[in-house]
Amino acid sequence: MSSEVTDDRPPARRLWAAAEAVHAVTYFHPVCLEAMSEAGTKGFWMGYFVGRMAPLGAVGAAVAEAVAFGFSPERPTRALPDGWDYVDPATAVRVRSEAAASALRELGVAEPATSTLEALATMRSAGRVGGHPLGAANRGLDLADHPLERLWQLVTWLREQRGDDHVALWVGYGCDGCEASVLTTAIHAQDPDVLRSSRAWSPDDWDTAAQRLVARDLLEPAGPDRWSPTPTGRQLHAAVESHTDRLTTAMAADHDIDALIGDLTHLADPILAAGIYPSPNPMGLPIPTP
Repeated sequence: MSSEVTDDRPPARRLWAAAEAVHAVTYFHPVCLEAMSEAGTKGFWMGYFVGRMAPLGAVGAAVAEAVAFGFSPERPTRALPDGWDYVDPATAVRVRSEAAASALRELGVAEPATSTLEALATMRSAGRVGGHPLGAANRGLDLADHPLERLWQLVTWLREQRGDDHVALWVGYGCDGCEASVLTTAIHAQDPDVLRSSRAWSPDDWDTAAQRLVARDLLEPAGPDRWSPTPTGRQLHAAVESHTDRLTTAMAADHDIDALIGDLTHLADPILAAGIYPSPNPMGLPIPTP
């Protein structure tokens, strides 16, 4: 099984997919979920927001909603700031990265080549800070000595840096988190419940957001609880994705991006082969078929 499922994807998209496959063990592997629970978090979503927001410090729900973007306010509000009463940010940062490294070892991920780690570390050091709250916060963390933990920290920076760009572009095109989710779901002809339930949007929230997109000629009705993108909607979505890709490519401009994609893809293969990620999934990560 190979994680290179669509070779015609832009290099930046393939780089993200390989990095995301390594990063996302933190949300799905039992070792990671148990580690956050043992540290003191109560339930999956508290563990999610405490772990992901920890590099920023003990932020409140409004900050988490802003930087995570696609979530209903209900999700972070139920997790923060209460989560910091159970686990402080420094502990959450340490537990999360150590557990991710343990999960990668358990999945049989090989230690990355020194050249791979050096390329990612150089990209991180040179990465833009302005407008990148999660990218900058992860960039500010000390890198671990162990290669697998260091790998996880570096790909986590890469996906959060890219994610900050992605959020800024959606906002720049006048979409809120629910609208972005509704339009993306329609573009991919996906079951609305994949994002709607994960991000805690109610059916009314989803429908209201869809109606706002209809008013902007971005969607049109396609049946009960179903929407189809208009040509204008497809153009907007494509613009967000292509501009995000350009910014990601710019981050890797001083490196052999094809070699980096190959290295990360090889590291991601045993993770994807283990079947721990659902398909479809809220990250939009393509899952190869056997």
